[in-house]
Amino acid sequence: MNFHNEKHRASFKRIEELFLQETPVSVAWSGGKDSSALIDLTLAAAASAKKKGAEPYILVTNGDTGVENPEITVYARQESEKIIGFSGKHGIHLDYYVASPTLNASWAVRIIGGRALPSFPQSNHDCAVDWKVLPMARLRKKLMKQVGDQTKQEIVTLVGTRYSESTERSIKMAQRGDSHEYPVRNKNGDLVFSAIADWDTDDVWEWIGLVRSGLQPSYSDFEDLRRIYADSGGTSCAVVSDAITEGAKKARGDSCGARTGCVTCVAVKNDKSLTAMLEGDPKRYGYMAGANKLREFIVNTQWDFGRRQCIGRTIDDDGMIAIRPDVYSPAMCLELLRYALSIDADERESSYKAGLSGPRLELVSIQALVAIDCLWSLQGMHKPFQAIKEYIDIVENGIRYAVPEIPEYPRSPMPASRYLYVGKYWDQQYGSILGLRNPILEMVNDPDSAGGCMGTRTLKNGKIVMDVETESTFDVDLEGAYLALEFEIDRMMEMHNNSKDNVGLTRGYLWWVQMGVVSLSPQQVNIHDNILQRTYFKERMGIAGPNIKREYLLSLVEQTEENSSVSEELAPADIGTTEQIDLFSMLDEEEDESPVLA
Repeated sequence: MNFHNEKHRASFKRIEELFLQETPVSVAWSGGKDSSALIDLTLAAAASAKKKGAEPYILVTNGDTGVENPEITVYARQESEKIIGFSGKHGIHLDYYVASPTLNASWAVRIIGGRALPSFPQSNHDCAVDWKVLPMARLRKKLMKQVGDQTKQEIVTLVGTRYSESTERSIKMAQRGDSHEYPVRNKNGDLVFSAIADWDTDDVWEWIGLVRSGLQPSYSDFEDLRRIYADSGGTSCAVVSDAITEGAKKARGDSCGARTGCVTCVAVKNDKSLTAMLEGDPKRYGYMAGANKLREFIVNTQWDFGRRQCIGRTIDDDGMIAIRPDVYSPAMCLELLRYALSIDADERESSYKAGLSGPRLELVSIQALVAIDCLWSLQGMHKPFQAIKEYIDIVENGIRYAVPEIPEYPRSPMPASRYLYVGKYWDQQYGSILGLRNPILEMVNDPDSAGGCMGTRTLKNGKIVMDVETESTFDVDLEGAYLALEFEIDRMMEMHNNSKDNVGLTRGYLWWVQMGVVSLSPQQVNIHDNILQRTYFKERMGIAGPNIKREYLLSLVEQTEENSSVSEELAPADIGTTEQIDLFSMLDEEEDESPVLA
């Protein structure tokens, strides 16, 4: 290759030397300008090393949050096909993998399922951890071992970080000891090579420009990369848009690092890149307008505590639960589901009419729908199969729910926390026979029979529970979900219609796990048993279901106040929406039951 830029030449030679030494290489590719230039440089170096007799190996990893800007999802898929095609053409051994969050950590299940609040600007953005960092860590942990076992060589990971991106980035890279000259070990003991760390932004765009002008061979023409940068910045020039966007990100102190971000992202108040796309080319990007309206609705209702659940989930040492705004209320979760399903249904219809192979956008998948329905029932938020009923109404009966345009709710202090006495355990009287159990199935089950009803298992704490399906993580069997919606829908709707709003709410959850459509992680069996006991307790207390008013809860507090040794607390006005520590999406897949404080 003929290089006119000495930095380009030096980085190429250093990467080529890795391949000549038969060192396996991993590239973390996001699809942005830096990682695209890096993967292009890596492929060129691998092709050169191949001609010199080496056998290069490249592992490419990419992350998909599940709610990416749809244009980025399509772009990443198309570019990945070009990367794979280029490697095949040049005889390069390349593997490509995509890391995605677990079902339970996904946006729809996390937010609409009532597990946690969105990552608002005032909170820690643990969505980036759940949807990007942890999925990639899981994938890399698995793949790095596989590659090491196969090649008997330690893999080197190439990253596209650069010193000139920001002062903060430069300081962090210096603290880690990152180098553009050789691989260094990170805190986890992995070899990481910041191969283009000394490039500035002009060097990156020069590389891309050389490719686009045909002066440099590449896996891509980078036309879609140019378009996305230009359109998301609201200009006709990708370089100018990039400079504007990078400057805005530095001014805001964005921690996400994504240029376009997730289509549902509320970590920033205004999604300027999505707005620029919608305003600049409504014909091409107009299909994202509904999702943007939903995003704005969530932003504008952040401080409306009337949309929050007020019943705490954790019993403190004094036998109390907090009565204060927590995660979204059952009514708010239902409202969000209706909007999301309506947006999805409209997109399916419009994409079909446009002759497309499939919808460009999907906020709630079938697996997410079943998971939401299951969790609503587990937590006693709605009648059994409420989410399924909404799906039938919208998808089959044509009902639509338009996202309302409402003014931003004024920021206000957290209402005073009160405390309700419940005792040391959720169900001190009936705990041994309630929870994840079905007494009828236990009575008719024959343990010596090859078939029959579901059996039981004994947990380490001695509790007997149903022997439900278990997997490495909470999951929904896709085929089982479709079969249920095809053949069991009448029975589900009958159970829904015959149920009340405040009792028998867990029947839907038990049905899903008994049918084997929903599987739990081994850790969740005990956790869900405890949650079911809590829901049964709430039903008997009259504080379960979608219609519980805070005034009624406070009346119960007044009746039990003499039992409380905990004083009231008033959250300061400047407290934002803090995050529920979400261990459900951590590597061991355990669920956290600590309360959300805002």
